[in-house]
Amino acid sequence: MAINFPGSPTLNQVFIDSGKTWKWDGSSWVALRSPLTSPENTPVIATGSTTARTLANRFADVVNVLDFGADPTGVTDSVQSIRNAINFAKAKGGGVILFPAGTYKVTETSLYNGFTCHFPIENANFIDFVGYGAVLNSTASSASLFYLNGCRRINFEGFDIVGTFSRTGSVVNTYSISCFDLNSTTRDSEQISIKNCRTQYTYVFIRV
Repeated sequence: MAINFPGSPTLNQVFIDSGKTWKWDGSSWVALRSPLTSPENTPVIATGSTTARTLANRFADVVNVLDFGADPTGVTDSVQSIRNAINFAKAKGGGVILFPAGTYKVTETSLYNGFTCHFPIENANFIDFVGYGAVLNSTASSASLFYLNGCRRINFEGFDIVGTFSRTGSVVNTYSISCFDLNSTTRDSEQISIKNCRTQYTYVFIRV
């Protein structure tokens, strides 16, 4: 069907006909592309699969601490950002929490069940913490890094954990942190796996 364009158009004049937008470029009418759907809400089908899913949902399959504001340069405290990532994974029933390579400063602590800790985790299931190349650098003293209570099927893999423990002979100057504390006051903690994690200047590796 022929389009009745306006006569004597001016430069960059816009004309809409039957839902399509045109613009005069000085010599001809040029069709403009329709606005794109927000990329995160665009359904896509992965190669070899059959079901379309939005990019936002696909990205959320892996919980990346950087998406919650964690700082891999070690300049700012990342505790609250990491807590938010943990809470998100817990709320959706588990998943992978990814710590990309870098150094994460962890300073903030809170009191939970009488323990001072960076990351108190209660009644969580099926969470894999993956941190190959990631360093968790705690500045706390006499605190727990991960305090797990009533947790099941939780895995930690690939982290370097650095504390501030120091001593002079037999005298401890700074107690630093316990890396992993396991408790079962709400229900039994079961099937907790820790592998390929290294520590430096920490006071206790695991306490049950």
